[in-house]
Amino acid sequence: MTSTWLAVLGAVARGVAQRRIRTQELRVLAAVLACERGALAGITFATIPRTRRWLRRMRRPAAVALGRASQERVLWALDVSARRGVGTCLTRALAAEALLPPSMHPALVIGVAPCRGASRLDAHAWVEVDGRVVVGEHALLANYRPLVVWQPPRPGA
Repeated sequence: MTSTWLAVLGAVARGVAQRRIRTQELRVLAAVLACERGALAGITFATIPRTRRWLRRMRRPAAVALGRASQERVLWALDVSARRGVGTCLTRALAAEALLPPSMHPALVIGVAPCRGASRLDAHAWVEVDGRVVVGEHALLANYRPLVVWQPPRPGA
């Protein structure tokens, strides 16, 4: 997995050198990659709720890195990491929930779908805003049934 992260950073460095990626976009991408890496560490050593709390505490430092980045730029960076195969759907969804503005009220959803011809389940994680999938779109998403939906915490929680 480390080689994948290095490949993304190498591609970003080339994009910056060729002036295809601006400095602000680089900051947004770095914040997303760091948050995804933090999510991976969190789910490796702790529970998902504890990881979510830890990532929420990281919002303020991430906001400094994000600056005035729009939610579209954050979604763009999450898409870049997905296309490069960085992380998993769960790490990406956790990062999205942490980095998207709380005013959007992003909801983290983990769903399951039966695997064809097998007696097992396939799982997928995504983030919804107002019932619309913003991170984790999947061609077969309609087959997944939500198992757990984490709504954003109430202010002051």
